Parts: sequence; structure tokens; C-alpha cells
Amino acid sequence: MYISIDIGGTNVRVAASSTLENILSFTKKEFKLIHNFDQDFSHLTDIIKELAQEKVDAIGVGLPGDLNREKTTFISPSKNLAEWSNKPILKMLTDVFHCRVVLENDAVVAAIGEAYFGSEKKRNFIYITWGTGIGGAIVHWEKNKALAVKLDWYRYFQAWEQDCGGNAINIHLGKSAQLLTEEEWKEIMKNFYKHIMEFCKILKPALIIVGGGIAMEQAGRLYNTIHSQENELPEIKVSSLGEDIGLYGAFGLFK
Repeated sequence: MYISIDIGGTNVRVAASSTLENILSFTKKEFKLIHNFDQDFSHLTDIIKELAQEKVDAIGVGLPGDLNREKTTFISPSKNLAEWSNKPILKMLTDVFHCRVVLENDAVVAAIGEAYFGSEKKRNFIYITWGTGIGGAIVHWEKNKALAVKLDWYRYFQAWEQDCGGNAINIHLGKSAQLLTEEEWKEIMKNFYKHIMEFCKILKPALIIVGGGIAMEQAGRLYNTIHSQENELPEIKVSSLGEDIGLYGAFGLFK
């Protein structure tokens, strides 16, 4: 059984699949973090055991932040996940389940999910995640293998996230993105449009795929904002995988 794990700032989602080919559906569970590492990790392993119901063949994990060079530990998770920083996650999972474990940045994981299981298979693209934070990865294909590389957050996304990220919205406006008024959304979308224009001028992608919680919830506003202007933006699409993109991507780490 293959296990995929999508760790966010608030929730952890876990899925199990007996195959890596043509995944159309999978069994999944979700739980809310209490931000106590030992208790949250114990809860995670209990769910893996429950979903696997047999030997675990491999585990893929996506988490927001950078990894050490060996990709065994997250060294700078998001502020919402400070308790996961510098924990030997790969070793801890390997010790429990005695299988291959792969850790990767969540934007890279989502990009891989889109590449293998999304609507734009076999195309080169840039993936942008828009949720609590904003980040991204660039994907290109070599010999039927999707290669994803994390884009530098400080160069491309820091100011963007400070204007439009879900955490920034909470800080600046004192409420979640779901509670914004129409006028507040107009300002957010104006800023988003400004940043994506600047981004495209630098990297000149042919295709951008946007995913993440806010992107999925505000897909209509996003499309209207992008297409209401006369511009030279590339083709921009919202991910077809919805909230499961990180789970698909963690399975894709083994393809």
C-alpha cells in the first residue's frame, strides 16, 4: 500500500492507494493539528496504520518549507508549523513502517501531482499555490518523467504572499479570506493581478496552473480578473485536482 501525506498549517491529510497507475480515487482521512509535535506525529502514524491495513510499501510527504540537503528533515517549515522544524521526520517514519519515505516541499509535490494526474499531462508549466501562503515550482518533462524544481520564494513570492496570502489577509484585515467583502476581494485581486504580471514578465511561462485553497475557492474571481484585462499573460488555469492535489503529488513522488 502506498501512502501520501499532505501536511498544512492547520490540517494533515492522509491517503492510501494500492497502485500508482491511473489513480482515480483513494481512501483518505484528515485531522486538525494541535501543534504538539509528538501528539500530532502519533496521530499521523495511527491513521497510516488504519488506512494501510497491511504492509506499507512507500510514504510520500509534502510540507510547506525547505529541506536539508539530504531531504531527511524540514529545516524551515512555515511559521504555523514551527514545531516540525528540524525533526528527523524521514527517520521517524522509516523506523515505524520500515519502508521507503520521500519528503518534499509542498509546492513541488503539488506540481508533480498536476503533472502526472492533472488535465495538462505531458506539458511544461509553472505551478503556483495560493492558500495560507503563496509559492510555486517549475515543471518540465524529460524522457516521460516530470521534473519539478521549487522556485525561490524570496525572489518571486515574498511580496506576493504579503499582499495576497491567506495568513496575510488574516493579519491585515482581521478575518479569513472566506469572510471578505466584495470590495475587499477587488483589492486582493488587483494585487494578485499585479504580482502575476510581474512574475510572467520575468519567467515568461507558456502555461501557469494555480492551485491551493484560496485559488480553488475563488476560481471564478481569479478567471474574471485575469481575462478582464487586455494583456499578454500566458495561458492560466486552475488545477483540476482541487484540494487533493497534494495527495496526488505525494503519490507522484514515486513515479
